This record gives sequence, C-alpha cells and structure tokens, in this order.
Amino acid sequence: RRPDLVKVIEAGVRAEISEEVKKLMEDKDKIAELEGQVGTLTTERDDFKTKAEEGDKARAIAEAQAAIKEAVEQAELPEAAKAQLVARYKDAETAEGIAEAIQAEKEYIGRLSEAGKVKGLGGYRLYEDRDAGVSWAGPLVVLTSKFSASASEILAGAIQDYNRGLIVGDHATHGKGTVQSLMDISQRLFGLPNARPMGALKITVQQFYRPNGESTQNRGVVADLELPSLTTHFDVGETDLDYPVGHADEYFPILDCDDPETFGIKVLGSSMTPAYHSGDVLIFFPSVPAQSGQDCFVRFSSDCAKGHGVTFKRVEQVEDKLLLIPLNQAEHDNILVERTDVDFLCPLAIRIEKRI
Repeated sequence: RRPDLVKVIEAGVRAEISEEVKKLMEDKDKIAELEGQVGTLTTERDDFKTKAEEGDKARAIAEAQAAIKEAVEQAELPEAAKAQLVARYKDAETAEGIAEAIQAEKEYIGRLSEAGKVKGLGGYRLYEDRDAGVSWAGPLVVLTSKFSASASEILAGAIQDYNRGLIVGDHATHGKGTVQSLMDISQRLFGLPNARPMGALKITVQQFYRPNGESTQNRGVVADLELPSLTTHFDVGETDLDYPVGHADEYFPILDCDDPETFGIKVLGSSMTPAYHSGDVLIFFPSVPAQSGQDCFVRFSSDCAKGHGVTFKRVEQVEDKLLLIPLNQAEHDNILVERTDVDFLCPLAIRIEKRI
C-alpha cells in the first residue's frame, strides 16, 4: 500500500462526499417525496438507478451486475480484463461461509502462504492456497461497510494483510470473527431419528484469525481509506450486540504443544530491531536451561535497582554476574546485574517471523 497516496485520495474524497452529505441533509423535504411499498428502497443519482426489494434479492443482484457490467465496458481496460471483472463479480456482503471467502481470496491474491486460521475446541485448522493462479492481478479496491460481516471480513482482511488492494468504506466492518453451529436438541438428548422436535441451539464453536494472526472479532477490518458514512455511527456492529465474544489479540499455534508452561510474546515496535521485527512471535520453553550468549526472556526481582518488570535481551555471563545486552543497541544500554537480581531466565526456543 501507499500511505502517502491514500492520504491524498482520502483528503479529496472526504471533501467531495462531505459536501454531498451536507446537501442531502439540508434538503430534508425530499424525504417526504419518497414513494414505494413497505420493504422497498429506491435510490437515484443522475442517470444511475438501483432498486432493492425485500424478497427479490435475485433481481436486485441482476440489476447491480448489469450496472457494473456497463461501468466496466466504459473503462479503459483490455477486453480480457473487462471480461474477467464482469465474470468474477460477486456480492461479498452476502457471501456464506469460510470456504467461499477463501475461494474469493484465491481469485485475487497469488499463492497464499496462509489464507487464515480457525481455532476451536479441537485445535486449529490452517487454510492454505497451493494454486498460484489468479483471475485478476490488476489494481483492486474492496468496498466495505459496517454491515460487511463474517465471510466478507475474511476476504477483506486477507486483501489487506497481503497488501493486495485498498479497503475503502466505513471506519471498520461488522466485527464477526466467530463460527457458529446449529445443534438439534432432540437428537442430542435422545439420539432417535423420529424424536419429537424440540428446537435447536446455535452455539459458537470456533474463532477465525486473519493471515497476520489477528482476530476480526468486535474490531472488524479497519478501512485503509475511510469515507464519511452515516452507518459508521449506527449501533449495528458485533460489539453492540448483547454478550459478544471478546476480541482475541493473537493466536499462537505452538501453544497446542504438550508443555503447559510454554508461552509466547509478540514483538511490537522497534525495540528489538534489527535482530527481530515488529509482528514476530517468540516462543519460550521454561523447562530448557538458559546458556550464555542466548536471547532470553528475563524477569527481574522486586528489589533490583537496575531493572524492573520483564525484558528480552541477549545474556552473557561475566564471572558471577549477568550482562544483559539490548537487541537494539542504538536506543538502549547494557545492564550488568547480580544473578540474584533475576528471578526468571528463559531462552528463546522458536521464532515465528512475520510473513506478511
């Protein structure tokens, strides 16, 4: 992505749309002129008109496809590219399921080292793409809103993580990063094929993670270019629902190992550069003894005057003391401490480099 380019575009777009919104809000008398049956929404702008009717989704999609086809035909693109754009148009906001979202990712991104992860009670499942072919390799913009949920967030998150295109729209998407399953109560209770129907329960069984390891739950996918929108201020997101599942900052697959004391940390910022980079995940096995010259997780004792809390540094043994060498020596100094000043010393076992 080009942050500088995004800022320039955003400034211009905001100015134009803010003026449009201002005019529409001032002309409130137009609201009284709206006609149509209940469940019908008609919008009109210049010579472009779309109509979406409740119960007639197929026709609404057909009209939208026709409008997109007309716009594509007028664009200055090779004929082959135009054909691909029209053929690959899908209403992502109504996409159903993870499989469809992963398939959509494959259409626009090259070989995916990782398309996403799903974590449930039985461990996690990694979705990958082993086919490097794409249907469209040109410039890509994904339009989102606060109503873009679930599968469409999976697609938008992957597009953003792989720097494949720009996410444009509301401040963030809906924020639904969980997977539900319907459980037939009568079947669960009695296990009989002809048992009296007793209804069903929808149970949250999994949580989805983007290719970069982050969760979309509650936070959604934040737009690269935010457009002024009324829906941004509506209480229609996942976090506005009753008792939403909390946001998970990070998922470490290595924690599925048998060692219950294993833990991981995520590098944030530049405090460990150039040895490690922001986004790297570092895994530690406390059962492994630390050796001189290793990078270690260090926890200071409460009465240590030279250090406090925890830190991550290269450890060298100097006689009966420990020399803690910062990984970013340009910004931090060495620390020489007594061995009794350190309560806990654990060497780095595995480094998972940020792949995106």
